[in-house]
Amino acid sequence: MASSADFVNYICEQLEGLGAVRSRKMFGEYMVYLNDKPVVIICGDRPMVKMLPCLEELLRGRPTEPPYEGAKDHYLLDPDDRDTLREAARLRVEHPELNLGQLGALCEPGVSKSAFNHRMRKLMELAESAEPS
Repeated sequence: MASSADFVNYICEQLEGLGAVRSRKMFGEYMVYLNDKPVVIICGDRPMVKMLPCLEELLRGRPTEPPYEGAKDHYLLDPDDRDTLREAARLRVEHPELNLGQLGALCEPGVSKSAFNHRMRKLMELAESAEPS
């Protein structure tokens, strides 16, 4: 199922204020860019991020699936958790090499590795509960 332009606009609106946000239609789906860096792929109205080493600790345990047939698995994101979506995109662009504790220290206000991990787990639970049956 192809993603709707309205859903892509919704994701882009979630990221407004972090920098230059744009989307580009590719192969019937979309890539969202922040400051000309790809941060989110949208397939079937499901926002996903590539499973990169710099995101492993941040998104560990999150549901995964390939965005299209033949692709590697990507992490699924909750499109309605604006704060976490924005924080993940911002940190992904600005600090791709940081671990979970270092990302927590960058939050406003700073949080511990455990607290940051807890927030990410709550986000994962929200994403799982939002998945259609």
